[in-house]
Amino acid sequence: MQYDVYLNPMPTSKDIYPYVIDVQSDLLNFLPTRMAVPLKIYKSKVDAPKNLTPIFNVKGDDLLFISFLATAIDKKNLNKRVCSLHQHASQMVSAMDCILSGI
Repeated sequence: MQYDVYLNPMPTSKDIYPYVIDVQSDLLNFLPTRMAVPLKIYKSKVDAPKNLTPIFNVKGDDLLFISFLATAIDKKNLNKRVCSLHQHASQMVSAMDCILSGI
């Protein structure tokens, strides 16, 4: 579901991005894929602008929402749900809007 966090199902990137978050509207559940954004462990205070990469806490880890790496993932691979970040929806929408419109 939209704004649910999952363990990253992609073996080549899960060490850098341990989680992905589903940002796709649930109105598009008929599609075989979901738009997902990787979450990267936050280590440095200069990773990227906060409006583009807001920080969220998942299981005690601060994670960057890497909006500019959004990708489609086969929804069959999103099967290890960790939590929901629905309460931060406005920050995610703002970050994606920054990608699309530059503001």
